[in-house]
Amino acid sequence: MKKLQDERITALGQKISSEACAIVMGLLIVSILVQQLLLDAPFEQYLAECICFLTMAFYIVIRYVALGLNPHAEGKSAKATPLTTAITIGITTTARTAYVEYEGICLQKGWGIYIAVLAVGFIVATFASYAGISYIYYLSKNKQAKIEKQLDATERDE
Repeated sequence: MKKLQDERITALGQKISSEACAIVMGLLIVSILVQQLLLDAPFEQYLAECICFLTMAFYIVIRYVALGLNPHAEGKSAKATPLTTAITIGITTTARTAYVEYEGICLQKGWGIYIAVLAVGFIVATFASYAGISYIYYLSKNKQAKIEKQLDATERDE
């Protein structure tokens, strides 16, 4: 009974830590976007937030892959999640580009060039993020297969 309670308490503590990490990452993104888009702050001003966010994101992905866990959703939405994530990244990148980088193009060269630049940016961002997500999925599957092979070999030896 004590062991069951301890495992439940440990699981709840891990869930709280995971939620706290997600909140901190969300706040970092909000801070970056507010400084970048609303305050027109120089990159050096929000560089620390970018480094913290990217470090946390890379750490989480690397740990998932190293342990052979699937960083993507399970079940019915497992195939749709990478595509949905890639499209969301494409839309976000395009919106950011439209707002910050190329707002002067439509005034200088016309709306056609402006829309073409945004369309190409969306396609490239979506494709690149999908390729990255697919590669992470591939690495995760390989690690899972390696772990299963080791477990099967251990069971045969016993």
